[in-house]
Amino acid sequence: MRVGRYRLVEDIGAGGMAVVSRAVVDGYQGFSREIVVKRISSSVAPTETLVHLLATEARLSAKLLHPNIVQVYDFDQVDGEYYIAMELVDGVTLLELLRALRAQKRQPPVGVVCFIVREVARALAYAHALTDEQGRPLEIVHRDVTPSNIMVTDFGGVKLLDFGIAKAAAHVRSDQTQTQIGAIRGKISYLSPEQILGHQVDRRSDIFSLGIVFSELLTTEKLFKSPSDFETMRRIREDAIAPPSTRRSDLSEEIDAIVGKMLARAPEERFASCAELVDALTPLTRRWQGDGVALRRFVAELGPISKAMGTLVLPTPSFDVAVTRVDPVEPLELVEERSQTVLSAPVPPRGRLLRWALSWPAAWILATMAVLSPAWLIRELPPAPAPAPRVAKPAAALSAPSLATPDAAQAPSTAAATAATATATAEAATATRPPPAAAKLRRRHKIITLPSSPGPSRAPVRQGNEPPHDRGAPLMAPDGTSSTAR
Repeated sequence: MRVGRYRLVEDIGAGGMAVVSRAVVDGYQGFSREIVVKRISSSVAPTETLVHLLATEARLSAKLLHPNIVQVYDFDQVDGEYYIAMELVDGVTLLELLRALRAQKRQPPVGVVCFIVREVARALAYAHALTDEQGRPLEIVHRDVTPSNIMVTDFGGVKLLDFGIAKAAAHVRSDQTQTQIGAIRGKISYLSPEQILGHQVDRRSDIFSLGIVFSELLTTEKLFKSPSDFETMRRIREDAIAPPSTRRSDLSEEIDAIVGKMLARAPEERFASCAELVDALTPLTRRWQGDGVALRRFVAELGPISKAMGTLVLPTPSFDVAVTRVDPVEPLELVEERSQTVLSAPVPPRGRLLRWALSWPAAWILATMAVLSPAWLIRELPPAPAPAPRVAKPAAALSAPSLATPDAAQAPSTAAATAATATATAEAATATRPPPAAAKLRRRHKIITLPSSPGPSRAPVRQGNEPPHDRGAPLMAPDGTSSTAR
């Protein structure tokens, strides 16, 4: 894939709005050079505000020509896709370096730490004092001096990157890229008190943020570790800051004094400029023998340092408008892990083979139990009782004449026939009577049939409080025949 004259090789970083790729620019007679291309993500529509932010970042970064600042080479667009071409840095960020130190429970040499902070201070001093072609100060304030924006190269160099949310003079930034009043720009754990309060910031705000980085490098511990962003901002504004020597015994009072002055809450009590900070750190760096060679040797002693993505790790794209950016920290702190993508390490082949070997015995046991369970695992349960058979009424009972006849008297022969029929019906019911257990579930009502005699007809006699037409009582049909209600 190509973007303009740059051939993209692989993606090495991604954020909410941008994608960073390793690329190669090909030239005449076999000339080629590896660079980094940062472009707006395809999932984000390139709005006018985003384009202005990216253009301002490129325009501002192109003026920063310093060995301790990542260089920007080009800004262009192809078919509506805007991109920045910048320097490729082979190395690790201070964030990754701190993670490796915490994992190995080591502390970096004091001289190496002083050297890193001094090189960053040199880059900031250059950016703070930069002017345009007419000699007007650009008034650049980085506003995002954090471990993730400082890189240590494989050759002992130090690079400051990502001026995307940097503050600059009004004649440098367009109206679309002016920060809204009260908006917080930067990572929560490295904000200065004036940033939190929404006050006007200047170069001394970067000195406070660099003081936090200085303290964390010396102690390998978070300076303002809190369970929430609100608590972190409160601690930055109010809590007393302990000197680094309280957590590391080999530090001198001079280092405590420098860190304390950098972290003064009142901007006027800090160093007036990063140039003064460089002058204060240089004697300590020499005394503790801190330089690029010592830095390269120390990083080599740590061994391979895991990187989040590829060679260059960039945080969430820096051209977010007035959005609070959460600081990426070590995975052990879940409170501030929201802006990081946790990548699970692949399972080694040996672990997969062990799990595969252990799974076979379990599978055989389960299969054997499934096959043999009908024979010896399941107990034979007693059969359920058969349902009670329904009692079928004989046809003679259905065709027998009703006792409640409208005639005034019945003949003796008819009465005898009726009594014989009733006797046969009772014998049939007794022969087909259901078992006692089932019989208890049925309501039975005994109907006493009286023999007919001359005179008025007699109605069946009901026992107790039996309703007139209860179950088993003979009912008179409209045609004069009788039936049994069920």
